[in-house]
Amino acid sequence: MEEFKNLERVPSQVKKKFVPFLRKFFEACPRGIHSVAIYGSATGINYIPGKSDINSVIIMDQVGGDLWRQVLRVTAEGIKQRITAPLLLTKEYIQSSLDTFPIEFLDIKENHVSVYGEDYFSGLSIESRNLRIFCEYQMKGKLIRIRQAYLEEGLKDKMLGALMTESLSSLIPVFRNLIRIKGQTADIDKIKIIIQVCSIFHLDPGVFLSIHKQRTLQQRMSLRQTQELMEMYIRQLEQLITAVDHL
Repeated sequence: MEEFKNLERVPSQVKKKFVPFLRKFFEACPRGIHSVAIYGSATGINYIPGKSDINSVIIMDQVGGDLWRQVLRVTAEGIKQRITAPLLLTKEYIQSSLDTFPIEFLDIKENHVSVYGEDYFSGLSIESRNLRIFCEYQMKGKLIRIRQAYLEEGLKDKMLGALMTESLSSLIPVFRNLIRIKGQTADIDKIKIIIQVCSIFHLDPGVFLSIHKQRTLQQRMSLRQTQELMEMYIRQLEQLITAVDHL
């Protein structure tokens, strides 16, 4: 019988959803699971019930064969509960990918809760030599996408708001690594990360915080207000990219 651990360290709503999902996953795939970890906002302070996804990574002996078909139904049921399809990885794949995805693995390493098996991620050694290049690559790609999305959805206030919140959420791991590059310790709390990166790179925190708050506020902005916020957001990203390019 599987033994889960550290569940007191995650929000009660996450535990209530994830434990039944994980039990069903073990039933569908009873062999070869080495360890399981929850990472991201579902680990604690940044979790917003009903809005935040529950992200997890499952380390297995092998990934392939009949595995996909075995867990398809369980995964589909989990998605309905805002449990994102877990990352299914092997130790060998992780070790060979640390230099390819340093931002992603650093984020998991620093913000995860091991709930089954070995706490594999805490012991990872990740080379940060090319971290600035990866951060710049991520930001430039997201800037191109947000400009394109503005042209596509610029007349829909609700869609624009969703685009900004999703874009900013995906940039939080990049912000944390930019703080590391500047020799400072990054917080886990998203609001503190935003304030910290804005202080370091002389940005306007009000723009980013306004976007972040849209996830929790019920009040909607007008189309004009949303468009103005989007344009300020784009300008702030452009300013940040220029600063990072000169590091």
